[in-house]
Amino acid sequence: QKETEEPTIMMKVLACERHRGLGAGVVDVRLWQHFQSTHPALASVTPKSRGGQRLLAGMTKLKHLLSQLPEGNVTVENVGQDDADVSLEAKRSLLVELCSEEVQALTTLVQQALAKSGIESSSQLYSVEVVGGGCRMPWVKEVLEKATQMSTLSYTLDDTSAALGAVLIGEEALANKNNNADTTTVGIMARRSSDEAPTERQLALRVAEEKMAALDQQLHLRSATLNQIESHILGLRSAKHENHGNLLPAELFTYLDEVEEWLFSPEADDAGYEALQAKWQEIQTKTSEFSVEYTAAMESERKTKEAEMEAEAKQAQKEREGEEGAGDEEDHDNRRLPKKRRMEIIMKNKNEGGELF
Repeated sequence: QKETEEPTIMMKVLACERHRGLGAGVVDVRLWQHFQSTHPALASVTPKSRGGQRLLAGMTKLKHLLSQLPEGNVTVENVGQDDADVSLEAKRSLLVELCSEEVQALTTLVQQALAKSGIESSSQLYSVEVVGGGCRMPWVKEVLEKATQMSTLSYTLDDTSAALGAVLIGEEALANKNNNADTTTVGIMARRSSDEAPTERQLALRVAEEKMAALDQQLHLRSATLNQIESHILGLRSAKHENHGNLLPAELFTYLDEVEEWLFSPEADDAGYEALQAKWQEIQTKTSEFSVEYTAAMESERKTKEAEMEAEAKQAQKEREGEEGAGDEEDHDNRRLPKKRRMEIIMKNKNEGGELF
């Protein structure tokens, strides 16, 4: 070994406890269940539906508000009967009431970690470091302070700390898998120099990282496809209220309802990128078949406007050429324009004159 080589850092893990059911998302679900069961306008909302998804998004906003303010109010759009907007309000105390099970679970989790590590009093703790958005909720802070008997919590950790915590858990799981008796000492490898060959473990970690990167890319593509489908649906729904919207048949909107219900179904949740792409192509084909007359009318309108604009441009060019040859003749607008267009010009000139005087 080189004398300048950095040694591997060894870290002693006194205890490692976790609870798979705890997380900030649980609070959203608790709020969702509360308002769905108590608010009359939300009685028909189901979890796997458009309204259910909108309500869940509203609960996330309400949770963020109650983490900062004693009271909060949110408006969830198109979630009530006949797609009506619903206004919901709550106090911070409601979170503690709804999350009583989570409060007890977090308290037990901290107590188990302290007992397993052999820490008997807060004097043996240097600091309590917390990381993650869920730690902003007041009841989480209160539980941690009470369970550790620490008056203050430290929020200096960043994403790197979360990654380190994941490494510690992974190292423990790997040691248990390999029947390693020592599961409390974790080695963090030093940085490898440029001329040093990677170890077998480092190569394995690189392969694992590449697999995770490929999975992230697949998830990104999958999300992009879902966004395309949702944007397509919203565009067709808004087209109903625009020019030639009366040409869109009722069958189209029935089909759009079916597609939206599918988006919140288990089939869509389990669909991979290739399956979603096939579904996206199917949706485009069917909606095109339903909106043939609408598409033809819009294309005809587009061509008509382009022809009118081209004719106006040519007429304006002729008039400019005539003005250049007319010398000091009086300035007159001799264009033959529709009455609507002339009135627009008159009102514009009137407003400009009013501004000058």
